[in-house]
Amino acid sequence: MSWDKKSWIEKKVQPHLDLVQPIKNDGETVSNGKLWSLKKEIFIYEYIQPYVTIFRSDKNHFQRWCYFDPFSGSGMYGLQISGQTVKFPGSPLLTYSRHEKYSFSDYYIADGKKKNRDALATRMETLFPKNGLDYHYSNFSESVKYFDTLDRNDDAVLAIIDPPGFSQIPFQDVQQILEFPTVDVFLTVMTSGIQRNLDVPDAHDALTSFFGDEKWEKLGHAENIVEEYKTRLESATKKKIEKIEIFMENQKIYDLFYVSGNAIARKILHYIASKLEKIQLNDLTSIVSMQSPDVKTLFDFEGFNQSEKSP
Repeated sequence: MSWDKKSWIEKKVQPHLDLVQPIKNDGETVSNGKLWSLKKEIFIYEYIQPYVTIFRSDKNHFQRWCYFDPFSGSGMYGLQISGQTVKFPGSPLLTYSRHEKYSFSDYYIADGKKKNRDALATRMETLFPKNGLDYHYSNFSESVKYFDTLDRNDDAVLAIIDPPGFSQIPFQDVQQILEFPTVDVFLTVMTSGIQRNLDVPDAHDALTSFFGDEKWEKLGHAENIVEEYKTRLESATKKKIEKIEIFMENQKIYDLFYVSGNAIARKILHYIASKLEKIQLNDLTSIVSMQSPDVKTLFDFEGFNQSEKSP
């Protein structure tokens, strides 16, 4: 049976647009986003159902399945399409929107910017009143201490590590997360940002912290650095890391690492990733232009020609 890419994207994008409609004009801060962010958020949203189903199953021994999001943002990010801002929900809103059927035992949600934390709290309360969640104001290293509170035998964790750059995620902190016995991880590695900063003196210490030592200096290119970074994490944690590559106009923007020690979960992750890898940014622009009420220009799916939408 052939895959209808257009219909698949339409089905996956619509819940994101629907969720954000009641809050899109709330006046709270909006995080800057790019179109490629949508691919990442689709990946996370589609994985929530199978993750919770697998890890809360009686076949597994876990007492708790926990959600960890230390770069939660403001709960909303804006994309520019044909001069119009289209707003989308971030990972905490997307994840919690499924809580009635696919709830986590615990949610750790944090951000290093107070205005982001406050905006997210307001939006969550608007969409999900009396949710009882805590919103932490902390940097990544402080947030990682959450893992010290968990039971290494009875708890499972889904960790969303989506920093704005590479300087916020020291190697030893990422390693600590991956060393937790049962942890599934999405990790954004900003390959393009690393490349831009290779010859910037002020970025030297941040690159060394990200990589774990100064040996990145001998690798020459961001692609080599990211590949060696992946190998180092695998060697240190004994976990297999998969990835999808996100491009824009033939330039790699970032690598999205994903990890699971559960065989069924890995198959599901591979399936979702195989679909996302076939989707170009032009495909997303076309679908969003058709589905969003905020875009006045229509981009056709096949030829990517522009036309005015009918009122």
